[in-house]
Amino acid sequence: MTQAHAVTSPFPAPPEIEEPAVERHVRSAADALRLTVGVIVSLLGLLLAAGVSNAAVGFDRDILGVFENLPDAVERLLIATAQAVATLFPFVVLALVLYRRRFRLLGMLVVAGVTAQVALAGINAGVVSLFGRPELLEAIARPGWVATAAFPDSEYIAGMVAVITLAAPWMSTRWRRAAWGLVALALLFRVVSGTDLPSDLVLALGVGITSGSAWLLVFGAPNRQPTGAHIAEAMQRTGIPLSRLKPASVDARSSVPYFGETADGRPVFMKVLSSDQRDKNLLFRIYRFLRFKGVDDRGAFVSLQRFIEHEALVAIYVNDSGTRTPRLLTVTDVGVDGFLLAY
Repeated sequence: MTQAHAVTSPFPAPPEIEEPAVERHVRSAADALRLTVGVIVSLLGLLLAAGVSNAAVGFDRDILGVFENLPDAVERLLIATAQAVATLFPFVVLALVLYRRRFRLLGMLVVAGVTAQVALAGINAGVVSLFGRPELLEAIARPGWVATAAFPDSEYIAGMVAVITLAAPWMSTRWRRAAWGLVALALLFRVVSGTDLPSDLVLALGVGITSGSAWLLVFGAPNRQPTGAHIAEAMQRTGIPLSRLKPASVDARSSVPYFGETADGRPVFMKVLSSDQRDKNLLFRIYRFLRFKGVDDRGAFVSLQRFIEHEALVAIYVNDSGTRTPRLLTVTDVGVDGFLLAY
């Protein structure tokens, strides 16, 4: 007669996760913040255009004076690099989007880029009709290579900025930095060529950011908020597996709270913070600063990671000082760009 033995699995059972359905595309506080920045930069460009003077023309002349004695080979290399980057940019974007089969994103990018270029062309025409173009700008002695440097112009740069701003939520940090590096290269090229006033380039940057952010608010960006599965995986990775997890029905402005239970039965409270929560908190600080007097807010932390590290350090210090507070169990990254504190 044989006796059956129960086999215990070395792997913990998956936790019970209670979580409402999440939207695929959301309107983010970061997009509203970027839209505000874009409008401010655009207004600054208009202010510069309205107050354009011989000083601005003199600035262009000084910049050209630095580069007019460059060897012919260096001049040709500068032109070829900037124009090659500008020419390849839309084809690279198209290839990447089609490769990932992001057809909705492709339509959004086209709309944002065209909107930025048309808007800047209209604004530039209005600025010239109202304020004219400084005559001294035409009298600046330019190197011969400037005659071939009409591309990329400010309208094209505005389209680039709009495309990068809109595509940022779908890009990794490395790709975002590379893309903004291309914009910086294009702006530097226009400054060196002396064919655009500084106000034109400021307007191009502001209109591009405004267009990209506005269409993001219209269409929505991918939801990057960590899910319950991300939280369970992060806790498992730190050696604290969960058996239950559910959202906490409490008011929290700068984080998303969860209640849970570890595999050995301990109750646990988790705060999940992402860049979107940080941007919402920053918008709230700005509103409070403008709405009320005498608000003694300290400056926001440079990064979300610094904020998390500060809260963890304070939690450990308060607990070690004898105050009865929840004990910090772990701090870890979660999801794409989020962090988690568990108590």
